[in-house]
Amino acid sequence: MLARLDVPGFLPAQAPEASATIFGMWLARPVYEFLPYLYMVAGALFLVASWYLTEGRWPLLLLGAGTLCLLAGIVLWLRRRDYRTVQSEYNSRSLDE
Repeated sequence: MLARLDVPGFLPAQAPEASATIFGMWLARPVYEFLPYLYMVAGALFLVASWYLTEGRWPLLLLGAGTLCLLAGIVLWLRRRDYRTVQSEYNSRSLDE
């Protein structure tokens, strides 16, 4: 088992598999904070590309990928906003008493 280092400014990546957490996958805080916006921009670009492409299966594939990326970015942004709101309202001193 690998030991995890506590490095300031870095956050562990949230992965559905336990093996990714065991190996200590880390993302820099600026990268971690930018991911929802990156997903939303990629989704918007895929949607625009699906509008302009007219041949083959590409428009349908880009439409699906764009929708999923845009939805993932919005969900991540909303979940982080809600988590931060709840954490700012939580009084941790009550546990110490």
